[in-house]
Amino acid sequence: MRQVLRQFIVLASTSLFTQAIALLTLAIVSRRVGPAGLGSYTVALAIVTFLGLPQSQGMTMVGTRDLTQNPTAVREIIGEVFLVQMIIAAVGYVAIVALAPILAPNAAMQSLLPIVATFLFTGTSFEWAMQALGRMREIAIARIVGQVAFGVMVPILVTHGLEGAERYAWLMIGGLAVKHLILDYYVVRHVGIPRLRVSIGALRHRVRSSLPVGYTSVLAQIYGTIDQIMVGYFSSAADAGLYAAAYRIPNAVGSFAGSWGSAVFPHSARLAANDRRRLRSDCARMMSVVALFAVPLAACTPFVAHGLLTAAFGAPFGAATTAFSLLTVTVAIGLLNGTFSLALRGMGRDRFFAVAGTLTTVLNVLINLVAIPLAGRDGAAIASITSELVGTALLVIAARSLLGGINPEWSRLGRIALATVPAVVALALVPGSVSVWARVPMGALIYLLAVRVFGGVAATEIRSVLRRERPMARRRLPHPTG
Repeated sequence: MRQVLRQFIVLASTSLFTQAIALLTLAIVSRRVGPAGLGSYTVALAIVTFLGLPQSQGMTMVGTRDLTQNPTAVREIIGEVFLVQMIIAAVGYVAIVALAPILAPNAAMQSLLPIVATFLFTGTSFEWAMQALGRMREIAIARIVGQVAFGVMVPILVTHGLEGAERYAWLMIGGLAVKHLILDYYVVRHVGIPRLRVSIGALRHRVRSSLPVGYTSVLAQIYGTIDQIMVGYFSSAADAGLYAAAYRIPNAVGSFAGSWGSAVFPHSARLAANDRRRLRSDCARMMSVVALFAVPLAACTPFVAHGLLTAAFGAPFGAATTAFSLLTVTVAIGLLNGTFSLALRGMGRDRFFAVAGTLTTVLNVLINLVAIPLAGRDGAAIASITSELVGTALLVIAARSLLGGINPEWSRLGRIALATVPAVVALALVPGSVSVWARVPMGALIYLLAVRVFGGVAATEIRSVLRRERPMARRRLPHPTG
């Protein structure tokens, strides 16, 4: 677990930096393109992300599991995944461009779709392979350089209206392309050039083995983005823009979940093959780590939601305050679900998650069909919370079946919840005239102090994670010739 936490710290600190740039640039863009322009871009991106999921999730998750369990075939596995991803990207791009008049609910989104669809090619990055190999520092470097390149150019090149949204999309793609190139260099440096001379049979096997996870990933994306798409279709572009702003900060928190998952999944895949008893105990500890972030996130956000939205995106976006508060609850529950899901997927039970994903996605769509027409963006947020709770129940069933149950650290979880109370009281009592940029760090500081006072985290545990281990002889990765 210490190695998992160290890898998470590397990626989480990187995410903190890159998300700060993302939020700053979005604050600039939202003021220049307005809610309608931002909403058009967001819906276009949601459509493209959904159609590209088999490429970015199913392939990479199975590839990561294969690398951790068969490291001697690293070049072959990376080559197979890359070729399949490129084929999917090319087919997906042509399909999106051809169907843009049908997919887009308005002219602005129709204009943005061919640009945003280029994201499919940046999805062939080798980041997944570097995660499987434990090369988190190289990933951090690539992410930071790519994001800085993007962030520097946004204030200079993004203009107003639809043209500004189009330039924002191109700059986002450019930043991801820079990250892609850096990761290409690191892969070649550490393992050699991926073996691209792959037989049709090997590619067919790679696709077939990835189908259950790919199907589940598509369902997860429907689950995660259908609300944004449906708000765009059933309401207005402006309402979609407000919902996108409400989701932006929770999504930034979700990026930390991505960093957490990048460390958890390879670790879980190794334990699933060798030591399931340890995996069961590690899952209980993972729950406590997630609770340290999720509990105060859900409890404290309502007291700073309006101030954050208006300060970050402008006064018109203050209307999304309720949706913002509800969506942080969704993300808090999702942090727990995502941790369990990645831990259990390391065991290879992909069909179970396909069934569970189908149930929660269908439920989410059905609730949204009723909730969005009745309550707009707030209804979409309520639908997300309901579906996440159902997903939690299904994961508990999976844990009992696959791991023989999980024994949470109830005492620690109670102390974490208790430590949240002083922060909530302080935020509730502080005058509204105090800047939100002062209230947020104040609440965070009070919570961190309370966690130590109530014993949510012991000093010895912090030192154990931060302690530097003695250097070991560097293990050379397989580098076969031919």
